[in-house]
Amino acid sequence: MVVAAIIVIVLLASETILGQFPFLRVIGNRGKVEVKGVGVYWDANCTNPVSSLDWGSVESNSVKNKTVFIRNEGNQPSSLFLNATNWNPSKASEYLTLTWDYNGYILYPHQTTRVTLTLFIASTIEGIEDFTFDIIIGVND
Repeated sequence: MVVAAIIVIVLLASETILGQFPFLRVIGNRGKVEVKGVGVYWDANCTNPVSSLDWGSVESNSVKNKTVFIRNEGNQPSSLFLNATNWNPSKASEYLTLTWDYNGYILYPHQTTRVTLTLFIASTIEGIEDFTFDIIIGVND
């Protein structure tokens, strides 16, 4: 009961504080990661798989990064692809852009590479309080 009261007070205080800064926009998100022919992991030893990414609260005109490790789990040397899809609301894709620092090199079977995913939030973002999207990472056929 006490914990719940503290949470409510913190949330109300946060709204009050954030309301003092009209240029600040905080948006929540959680994205699902779908993989095709690869494994996506939080660690270089590939023991802790990534099933979703929580970007946390984002602000307009900002950038968020997440580092993951991608392993080719197929039996052919391949390059990788990245796709962001199923944006909700759909207009979120007008203000948010997902990129990565992978440069297209060949990843051999069971080879792992470190990749930084970057979410860019436009300064013009408006009308979005929460958003979700799916991230698809896979090997090119």
